[in-house]
Amino acid sequence: MSPLDLLDVALFVRAASAGSVSRAARELGMTPGAASRRLDNLERHLQARLLNRSTRGLKVTVEGNAFLEQARRLLAAAEEAEASVGLRRQEPSGLLRVTAPPTFARKIIAPILPALLAAHPKLRIDMVMTDSVVDLAESGIDLAIRLAPLADSSLIARQLASDRRIVCAAPTYLARHGAPKTLADLARHNCLVLPGMEAWTFVASGRTQRMRVSGTLTSTNNELLREATVSGIGVGLHSLWDIAGHLQRGELMPLHLRGNEPEPRAITALYPSARFVPPRLQIFLAALQEHIGKPPFWERALSPSDGQRP
Repeated sequence: MSPLDLLDVALFVRAASAGSVSRAARELGMTPGAASRRLDNLERHLQARLLNRSTRGLKVTVEGNAFLEQARRLLAAAEEAEASVGLRRQEPSGLLRVTAPPTFARKIIAPILPALLAAHPKLRIDMVMTDSVVDLAESGIDLAIRLAPLADSSLIARQLASDRRIVCAAPTYLARHGAPKTLADLARHNCLVLPGMEAWTFVASGRTQRMRVSGTLTSTNNELLREATVSGIGVGLHSLWDIAGHLQRGELMPLHLRGNEPEPRAITALYPSARFVPPRLQIFLAALQEHIGKPPFWERALSPSDGQRP
């Protein structure tokens, strides 16, 4: 029996992950017809149907699922074997699909793209900007940047930075209404919230406390809430990376609530596998991590009085 063709195996893994033969073909630089023929050859070689394909998409069969994990291990082993003797010099290429919250994508990711794409002309990036949690397998996404707490998942999670949040208000709002001093004071202030996030969670001395807040404005868009906070409409809860510039310019003032700080979160990268990470994903993550830095650049840019902890 002839050995397995690793390109056929890689195509099957990508098709199973993306739920689409044509998408997998594009990522590997081949036509859909050629991809279909390669998958047919792989099934004949294994004497098993791996994928059920139809006009509505594809589903991995029982036999396909059994082969999928072994296929990933085979590709990872091949990658490690090449790297061990210095044979891997692959230029990052193909399509990388990334999902991230819109504000984070515009403020933090967009600045790395010109240099990254100029340095790697064979690389293409599709940015899916949404605050919704996207299923990577169903949507064909290679990498997700998440700010919300993570649910249990088989995905690989890599923390890029802390996501410190600050309760803040504009000087104009504070001049009219005064500054809240305690968590209980927040109930008497006009708090600007995301729908479904009417309870803000705080931590003090290891104890967690949730405080229900409300106000005259809710929105599903974080940018709108940030601008409303800057304009003096009310009190906001915002990520430091999003408001660092406003704090530096004195357009927003941090509010200190007797040692109660918003519950800490993290900026996390999620991707399907730790063992077979394509060069295009590796180079994107490396560029993003270098841009953010350790500690994050938004922390380094603040003076001791800007956004200081109480």
